[in-house]
Amino acid sequence: MNIESGYYKIKLRGRSLDDQYHYLRVFYQNKIKYLQLSNGIPQEASSYEEALLSSYELVKQITHHHPIEVRNAIITISWQDEDGDPFQLKTRNIHALRRVFELFPRLAKALHVEMKKSKDKK
Repeated sequence: MNIESGYYKIKLRGRSLDDQYHYLRVFYQNKIKYLQLSNGIPQEASSYEEALLSSYELVKQITHHHPIEVRNAIITISWQDEDGDPFQLKTRNIHALRRVFELFPRLAKALHVEMKKSKDKK
């Protein structure tokens, strides 16, 4: 089977875990076909496509007419500080995450997040 360019929702075959679904991005760069699983490193399709299709089932193609609907999203940041102590912050949207970085600029700096300078209101 040859997968066309685009975005797909795929499912790990034979698994019943909550994290069994992934996104697949199929694209061409310099006439070479690449596959990218979720946020992983793109791989050349010639050496990866057959193995991927044997492990995953294509659920559906994601298009502009059928966009992703996100429910109950959680953005998690986990890290260890300079003392080796573990921390974890969870937010539900990008606005709350931006607020975390505004309130904790040391964390933003450590994660190389550039925050826009707010103009003083007069």
